[in-house]
Formats: sequence, C-alpha cells, structure tokens
Amino acid sequence: MEDLPEPRRENLLWRHLRCCDYTEVEELVCEQSRYRCPVDAELTPEAVTPRVAVLGDDGRYHLRTGPRMLCDPGGPAAGPLEHRQWCHWWGDGIRYRLQPPRGSAAAPGHDGVRAHGWTVTLTDRVRDPIEVPLRERCPHQVRCGQWPPPPSTTKAGRLRARLTSEFGPMCGACGSRLGTEVDHDHFAGAVRGLLCHRCNSGIDTCPHPTGCRWAEYLNHPPAAPLCLRYSHHRGLLRVEDRKVAAAGFDPFFALRRRPFDWSRAIAPSEAVPDLTAILRRGRFRPLAGHLTGRLRRQP
Repeated sequence: MEDLPEPRRENLLWRHLRCCDYTEVEELVCEQSRYRCPVDAELTPEAVTPRVAVLGDDGRYHLRTGPRMLCDPGGPAAGPLEHRQWCHWWGDGIRYRLQPPRGSAAAPGHDGVRAHGWTVTLTDRVRDPIEVPLRERCPHQVRCGQWPPPPSTTKAGRLRARLTSEFGPMCGACGSRLGTEVDHDHFAGAVRGLLCHRCNSGIDTCPHPTGCRWAEYLNHPPAAPLCLRYSHHRGLLRVEDRKVAAAGFDPFFALRRRPFDWSRAIAPSEAVPDLTAILRRGRFRPLAGHLTGRLRRQP
C-alpha cells in the first residue's frame, strides 16, 4: 500500500477498517493487486461508433450504432425488433402497486410478475439521442448507460455538461461507455471526471499503483485542473460523521479539510476510555501508530 498515493491509500483503509486492522488491510490490498480490475478484464479499446435514435411504430426511440440495434442485437438492423418487458406488481384487493408499501410484509396481499412482448417496426425518423425525452426512450437501455443523460439544469446536470464539453461524452476511465456519472473524491469533494455507471461503482476499489486504467484515472483525475466541487458533498460528510461516531474514531480526518475535533470523532460514552491506549493493545498497534502519527502532523 505504500506505493499508492496517499488519498487512495486512505480511501482503501477507510473502506476496510471496520472489519480489519491496518496490517490486515495491507495484506488484503496486496492480495487483490495480483488480479486485474474488471475494467481491464472485460473491456478492450475500440473505436466508438456514433449512435442515433430511430423512431419505432411503438412511439419510442431505439438506439442504433452502426448497422446494429442495441435493443435487439441479434435482429436485422432494419427491423422488425422483438421486445419483451417484465413488471412486478403487488395488490391487497384495494391497492394495486408496483411494489408493496413499506411495513406491509405481514399485511395480507399477493404479488406477481407480468410480462409483455411486442414487435417494433422502425420508421425513417431519427434524432440525436440526447434530445430524446426519457419517456420516449426504449426501456431496454434506459438504465444501463446506453443513452446519454438528458439535459438538466440541476447542479449535477450543469457539472455533467461542463465535463462533457471539456472531455467529451465518453467515460474518462474505460473510454468505451458513455459517461453518465459525475465522479468525485468522497473525502475532499473535488470532482474527478465523468464515468460510466460500471466504472463509477467500482473504481475506488482499485488496488494497483499503476498499469491499470482505473489506477491511471485515479492518479491523474482529468477534471482536477478545473477545481470543481461536487454539489452534494456536505450531505455526504454528514453521513460520514455518523459512521465516525459509530466507529469511535476518524482515521482520515485530514481529508475533511477542517481542524480535528475529538468530541466529533468519538461518540460520547462512558464505556469508551482513552482511545490511543485501546489502539495500542494487541493487533491494533499498527493502526495506533498510523493514527498518532497523523495527529502529530496536525497544525
């Protein structure tokens, strides 16, 4: 772990310290570094073919890339396209919903799944995919990152538009999928770039110092020179504060960009004596050295 940049090292520590001590985290990361990250194991560099949205006679637009329709890859590009959709339902004789209401596990009711299939014939009308409203998009690709996010005036939408104008619409890590998520440092709140859903969900688990597309992205975030801040960062910090109080210590207080305050880091409890004395016992000794070293470096 010493080969990793400090922010990445501390992120991995925070991720695993609830079930491992410092030495065990280092051993775990060393073991994981022997294997390739999914971004390298699953994807190969390829030219990105422009996509167009083609209107079908079902009133929805369907994505076409080159000669292939993404919602029916095995079918002919000109159609017809076979579609099938499943919908879960729940009812109790009075209410009819997609999902049971909260707290209704013991309430009388019944549920099931309804499937519906239809055949789509394509028309000659095409549009830029980003201009197609969500309700008019083929449901087969709406949730899997095939469609570009629609224009939005929210803070996240403006950040996404800025990143797209600076770096293009593709994922900043794999380069093979559309960038749909604004990626940021969860401790500092700094925006790092635009990622696809797949990379955004796993990139912070990368244990490799270099030689991996996830590692190169994390070591040199594309959006770092822009100095953008993630819009919901303060809310995330409040969630982390509760986790710190539950754990009894904050191992990465320096990344919070504020003076360290033991009254915020330790949950008030008569059952919690001196923290440093606890950590210096047995297998927590390496972690204690790490923490006290960080404390001495505080101004």
